[in-house]
Amino acid sequence: AARAGDPPLLLAEVLSNEADVLIAAGDDAGARRAVTAARKLLEGAGAADPGSPDAIQLGGLQQTEGEAAWQAGDLDGAVAALLGAIATFDRALGPGTTDVGGVYLSLAQVYAAQDELDAALGAVEHALRIREATTPDGSPVAHALGVRASILGKVGRGAQAIADAERAQAIGARTLAPDDPQQRVIESQLAGAYQDAGRSADALAIYQRILAS
Repeated sequence: AARAGDPPLLLAEVLSNEADVLIAAGDDAGARRAVTAARKLLEGAGAADPGSPDAIQLGGLQQTEGEAAWQAGDLDGAVAALLGAIATFDRALGPGTTDVGGVYLSLAQVYAAQDELDAALGAVEHALRIREATTPDGSPVAHALGVRASILGKVGRGAQAIADAERAQAIGARTLAPDDPQQRVIESQLAGAYQDAGRSADALAIYQRILAS
């Protein structure tokens, strides 16, 4: 970007990608600084203006902003940023596109962390509809099912939670490598569903298998 003269859109993309890496590394403050700098560049270039061809890039940055706030424990800020990302994507692409599916899934998890469980279920249902329409038997659906299972367990719908988690595990077994970290996430969600339903022995067996792998 520096060699190219720091064009705003390119530099914003670099900063947005840097923020994603910093989120994964647990550097919440660094991620939020990178997002703030990227957003200033994008808005200065008109990405927030109606009809801007750069709105999709802004929507992606807003999603990153929400996930950085979520990781930092700023749940209200995360909800605001993720709702902003959904609005931006919907304006630019129309409602229900694949780009927005992941945003709804993050939003569902933030609402769940706030104990706003009805809102969390509504958001994860949006994510599932979008993902099942595009990759009905893919790992993105497995991830969404696992999230819904964890929310359903919190509202006492144990049978449906187990059904979702078992379906997620079956999809993961078909589509993910055995050592893929997402497999451990899916298995943990199934164990949680069993535990919520009182099936402690089944849950313990899964946790022991995860620890041994």
